[in-house]
Amino acid sequence: MKDLGEIDTIGNAWITILKEILNNGKKRFYNGDKNKPIQEIVGITLKITNIIMPDPIIEKYMIKEEYDWMENNFTKLGKVKELHNGNSYASRLYNYMNEKNQINWVIERLKNRKYTCSATITTFEPLTDEGYIPCVSMLDF
Repeated sequence: MKDLGEIDTIGNAWITILKEILNNGKKRFYNGDKNKPIQEIVGITLKITNIIMPDPIIEKYMIKEEYDWMENNFTKLGKVKELHNGNSYASRLYNYMNEKNQINWVIERLKNRKYTCSATITTFEPLTDEGYIPCVSMLDF
């Protein structure tokens, strides 16, 4: 696990992570296909100290269609056809398995338990995730 420390904005965090991947990422092949090389790093942590939206760096470099798709995936409950009709991240976070708002659970756990300094949630839904496994499958707080 590599900790990149404190970074002031989402845009600067994005640039910092990209530089880290370019400089220290390991070459892999997407689904084993030698025609689809990628570079990746497993296990990066950082703390963003000043989240402002809209972020000027993201606004400058984003691809609007992709940004809108991701924003919908993280803010709207429901199925996502491009993900083999798997649940959106919003559904996984705010209505996990149609039962639990995991974000509220994390907030309450950390706020109400004086000596608790961690909480973990998952976006993996083992009963329904057959065609799609979420890229971000666990969040540690």
